Amino acid sequence: MRQKIRILSLVLVLVLCAGVMAACGSSDQEDAGESSSVSDTETVTAGEEGTDQEEQEEADAASFTVAEVTAIAGDGTLTLTLCEPADPDSAGSNELTSYASLDLSQFQLSEETETYTVQDGTTVDEADNGTFTPASAEDIAVGDTLVIYTDADGQDAIVIYPQQAMTAA
Repeated sequence: MRQKIRILSLVLVLVLCAGVMAACGSSDQEDAGESSSVSDTETVTAGEEGTDQEEQEEADAASFTVAEVTAIAGDGTLTLTLCEPADPDSAGSNELTSYASLDLSQFQLSEETETYTVQDGTTVDEADNGTFTPASAEDIAVGDTLVIYTDADGQDAIVIYPQQAMTAA
């Protein structure tokens, strides 16, 4: 009887160890999704890195969200309409070389909306001819297109594509 209890105990310990190991095997994307209040990100693989901005962005194997600002509440909460690839079949082949020069013509508005609050410590930049110009959350306006991604430090970062720049391009 004692032999059976020992064997049963050993089997249970092994099962518990396997469960703990499986729980510890979560991917970086799952962890990044938990830290961001925007979901349904599109994953794009980057090309070669060569500039300081690209290193800052950690564009290789990056996960990002493209969305249009449709409303801004008094407390600063943004209402976003999420964008999806205009051609879902080629979405994985679009190479991301820089968040500051993302080809937004490859995206279209979806019917999905989200609310998003810019947290303290979030880096906000404005895309200006393929480069970043430092900005703040107060610079975000209704009609702007945002690219939201997670930087190398695990913090959300936002690139603003102003509405005026989109209509002029």
